[in-house]
Amino acid sequence: MDIFFGKVNEDYTVQLHNLRFSQDILHKYVGKDVEIEVRLEAKTRSDKQHRWYWGVAILTIINCLKEFDGVSYSKEEIHEFILKNIIRPEVKVSVVMGQQLITYLTKTTSKMSTIEFNDFKEQLQLYFAEKGIVVPDPV
Repeated sequence: MDIFFGKVNEDYTVQLHNLRFSQDILHKYVGKDVEIEVRLEAKTRSDKQHRWYWGVAILTIINCLKEFDGVSYSKEEIHEFILKNIIRPEVKVSVVMGQQLITYLTKTTSKMSTIEFNDFKEQLQLYFAEKGIVVPDPV
């Protein structure tokens, strides 16, 4: 499967971004029936947001907790703590063959849009500020 990005014009034509690249890929489909799916492009968190989260927020929290409690946590432990306490997984309970099945549906930071990530950043900063840990804004 190949994915292309483009824009729908007012005359309902589709203009593909990076036409040269698209032509290089599309040549294998010439003369064949294809399936085309159209949806809004998802803007996942930016590289800058990613670097801030892992390089500033997580490290700030680790350093403060080490100073406060004398305990060293890994980046992954703090990330899991944040997922559980700030993002809070949605819990789905179902019964399969008479047994209760609990599934945790967690939206990870890597799947957030840039707007969702900004909301998450605010929640993260507020959560830790209430615990005496100041997580600085991205620069």
